[in-house]
Amino acid sequence: MDSLAPECTRAKQEYDACFHTWLDGYLNLVVLRPGSSSQAATPDSSQAPSSGTAQSAGSSFSLWGSNKGKERASATQPTAGDRSLSSMTEDERQKAIKSKIAEYDAKCGSLWTDYRSCLQNGIKAKGLDDLIAAARAEDPLLRPSDEAFPTDER
Repeated sequence: MDSLAPECTRAKQEYDACFHTWLDGYLNLVVLRPGSSSQAATPDSSQAPSSGTAQSAGSSFSLWGSNKGKERASATQPTAGDRSLSSMTEDERQKAIKSKIAEYDAKCGSLWTDYRSCLQNGIKAKGLDDLIAAARAEDPLLRPSDEAFPTDER
């Protein structure tokens, strides 16, 4: 899919490929509980990647090189050493999740920064920045911890 700003399309495709590949591995860690391939876990919102760049991390997927964002690379199954996800303890899984988040920042963070910068220029050039500001003022996005999202269980 092309970017809103045509000059940003390549940066968008590179970021999208990186993010989708990373997300495959991250979801394997977050959604699956150790010892079960069908039991879903509730991800902790504090475990989501930041929007900036951060520390270095271990690698568990291969996207880098000749791909250049044209195709989606396949993620490898997350492992801790030679152990598969199904045999990981909860503590090992939590450490792997933190490593995966750092991996996002290390591998996709700069791609996001580049794409976002290009896109912001395209938004301004099309005169959409005032419309976006007005929409945010009229109906701001709320985080799950905000009052609009009660946490009471039914």
